[in-house]
Amino acid sequence: MGKRIVLATFGSLGDLHPFLALGAGLLERGAEPVIATHEYYRRKVEALGLGFAPLRRDYDPTHADLNALSMDPWRGTEVILREFLLPHIRETYEDLARAVEGADLLASHSIIFPAPLLVEKTGIPWVSIALSPLAYMSASDPSHTGPLPWLNRIWQIHPGLNRRLIGMIRGVTDRWCEPLRALRKDLGLPAGGHPFFEGQHSPSLGLALFSETIGAPQEDWPKTVKQTGFCFLDDARQMPEDLRRFLDDGPAPVVFTLGSAAVLTAGDFFVECERAARELGQRAVFIAGKETRIKASRDVFVAEYAPYSQVFARAAAIVHQGGIGTTGQGLRAGRQALVVPFAHDQPDNAYRVERLGAGLSIPRPRFTAERAMAKLRSLLEDPVYFAQAQTAAMRIAMENGVDTACRALLEQI
Repeated sequence: MGKRIVLATFGSLGDLHPFLALGAGLLERGAEPVIATHEYYRRKVEALGLGFAPLRRDYDPTHADLNALSMDPWRGTEVILREFLLPHIRETYEDLARAVEGADLLASHSIIFPAPLLVEKTGIPWVSIALSPLAYMSASDPSHTGPLPWLNRIWQIHPGLNRRLIGMIRGVTDRWCEPLRALRKDLGLPAGGHPFFEGQHSPSLGLALFSETIGAPQEDWPKTVKQTGFCFLDDARQMPEDLRRFLDDGPAPVVFTLGSAAVLTAGDFFVECERAARELGQRAVFIAGKETRIKASRDVFVAEYAPYSQVFARAAAIVHQGGIGTTGQGLRAGRQALVVPFAHDQPDNAYRVERLGAGLSIPRPRFTAERAMAKLRSLLEDPVYFAQAQTAAMRIAMENGVDTACRALLEQI
């Protein structure tokens, strides 16, 4: 029998897919991977032939109120961590403890906060996993942590200023962690490091599952981090035939999408995008979930879902929310992007795409059709953006994230 490896993650599809890609890769290499995550994803996990273990608190993407709060530019991260996950930390610990019984290795997302506690209690080998540069909060490569680009630029003037910002974030978020400290005390464990900072990183191995194109290793990263590149899960489903015909029947369109989470609280985003595309005379593809206000026409295609890995490479440009999964797929396709970040790591990912020269951004609160038109016109008319996106795609093509990460995981056993 192969080695049993538990891969634990929480969140949207952008948080799930890299773990599924790792699971599939480990399965091919003779291991017995188990995905520990929300019950909601059980069917998706088991369809890939992977083991499944449920973790509370469960996630329901149809919960409109939670989605609206979680995508708030100012409080979204606090809502997810302080109000959604941490109050249920004991339940998550109990479920994770059951999942790792008899396992040879635990690999966990940075927001699986009980993982370090379980490692201290059981001694199971542990690999921590970061999906985006924001997880490392580097003073030498400052992150954008909020919706106001001008405020982020102030903190980036000097590493010393950024260190002060990081210190402020530590102080504010320390108050959120009382449920975790109480659980540590009940388990007879020492206080431990801050779970959003040093406490999330394994002392043995940490995997950075993103490309150097958006975040190269820094001196203040943990010394045990190994950067692998993106771990893509390519959708095995075929592109819908009517979408294929649309793409074949005219110039490359602009593709508009909001991933799997922000799309649930899109507001007027797609309506404004449709107006911008129409005014620019651009064909458009909308991957828009349940949006019903955009009507298909000769120059507009509307889909609830379509595989990014197949559609993005056919785009003239991509407009998206900046989730790390969508960002990675866009860069992999070599297409310039207009990033409209909502919350969490999205402002930071947007900043990094801009810094790379492969796109532009507009904060979600400031997004209008007029602003989108101006940015899209630049992206479509200035060849530098396309050239930079193509360069990023070539670099990403040389990274084999799944293979590198799977080998690193198996070497830990």
